[in-house]
Amino acid sequence: MTYPHPSRAATESGNTYLSPRPDASPSTAIEISEIWVNPNSSNLLAKVSVTISRWGETINGCSVIRTKVGGYFVLPPGIPMVGRDGVVLKGETGKTKYSPAVVFTKDAGRRFSDAVLAVLRASHPEIFDGGGS
Repeated sequence: MTYPHPSRAATESGNTYLSPRPDASPSTAIEISEIWVNPNSSNLLAKVSVTISRWGETINGCSVIRTKVGGYFVLPPGIPMVGRDGVVLKGETGKTKYSPAVVFTKDAGRRFSDAVLAVLRASHPEIFDGGGS
């Protein structure tokens, strides 16, 4: 099924509705409902479930990662890609290929990541021990 693309005005209106309220702090706009901290030393620091009360939604399986330059970012969950033969697809390095389960615009993705990181820094600072921004 094909869906018509919304107009620019409709998209901007929807983005305004979904964006965090200016008067809401990140800690009231979202909460971390579940967390798994990676015990191994890698760029994957944790997996979290993020509840966004304004949206009435929980996004499970978000990855908290350390970037190559030492910053941090939160990625929405991905779904393993499966070929026609039912076999999970692998990339050139042998790692499983993923398709995004939730897609944000670049700006919305950055705001989502920043809001989740702010809550995590306040509630689970031990995740970020070891430096970075």
